[in-house]
Amino acid sequence: MSRAEGETLRVRQGVKPHGPSGSALRKAIPVLVVAVVVSMSFRALPTAANADEASSQNQATSKVESQVATCTKPSTETSPVILSAAISEAENTLTLACTGYTAGAAVPSTLTDGTVCASTPANTLASCEESVKQKKEPATVKVKDLLGSETNIVWAPAEANGKKTYSLEIGKKDFPYLDKTFLVGCMENSTKNFECRVNVTVKARASTVSGQVATCAYGESSNPSVLEITMTQEKNSFALVCGNDGTSVPGESTFNTEFCPGSDVTKCQTTVAYGSILPAFTSEWWTTGAEGGQHVLTIPPENFPEKEQFFLVGCVPAAKAESKSQTSACNVKVTVRPKQNGSGAFEISYATISFYVAVSLGAFSSLV
Repeated sequence: MSRAEGETLRVRQGVKPHGPSGSALRKAIPVLVVAVVVSMSFRALPTAANADEASSQNQATSKVESQVATCTKPSTETSPVILSAAISEAENTLTLACTGYTAGAAVPSTLTDGTVCASTPANTLASCEESVKQKKEPATVKVKDLLGSETNIVWAPAEANGKKTYSLEIGKKDFPYLDKTFLVGCMENSTKNFECRVNVTVKARASTVSGQVATCAYGESSNPSVLEITMTQEKNSFALVCGNDGTSVPGESTFNTEFCPGSDVTKCQTTVAYGSILPAFTSEWWTTGAEGGQHVLTIPPENFPEKEQFFLVGCVPAAKAESKSQTSACNVKVTVRPKQNGSGAFEISYATISFYVAVSLGAFSSLV
């Protein structure tokens, strides 16, 4: 009997033939499909890895170093690169370099006019540049207006080794009293896939003492320590300048009559009357200066205390300040030296000498 005939006979007898049945094939098909999908996924992994690698390489080559923000155009489309830079009194310049981009990639295109992109949550380089073309200001701002400066501050263009750069320099007198932020960057063909954005913070100036004048600022780094002023019979006046961005502590209603105890005006929950340390004190000793937010204290020489005294005043950011978490308070500790012994005799002696000098000069002139 042939093999074919044998197989036929086994089928008739109810014996299953060798080899995969239809049911087995049906069970195998899903397994094969899963295997193919997994295989395709593994083949796709190198492509995703390459994209991540390209993005990380772009992040590495686009950087801020030594006050130079270098934006390097990636070889393939990637997500926007975001850099951060800061300008301060110690490092008062910033240079923007667009590497690999076509000419005119710097944003905004009006950098040399002193314009930058406004730092708002919804603003991007693309929307900023569009506002430049449409001459709409909300998305752009002049550097001088942002900093409250009277000087027109612009970006200076330069070119070296075929690379165009733009440099910004802020003078000491132009630094703001509050930290300010803006955007610049590089963009190719108005697409965010080739966008390199630089978030710039202009750090506020430091609070300072010059002579008998304490000028307060409110940036995050403006007040590393307490300012100190010393008043004597010879230097019997001092001025506190809070400016337009700040307000005095104690508040305006009690500033002319009371001061803060302790060393921090932000903790000035209770105040002390000046009369407790200066017995002859009157509120007229405090006057308002010519500049906005300026208070001037003048103690008459004869009313200086018998022993050394101290008091604390200061300024805090006004309510309109953009972010309280990025501001600081300005504390001013004032030392009032005691009255010099014999100061009254000194004043009489000085007046007497002045009188005799005046008389002598008059006599001399009459002789001539």
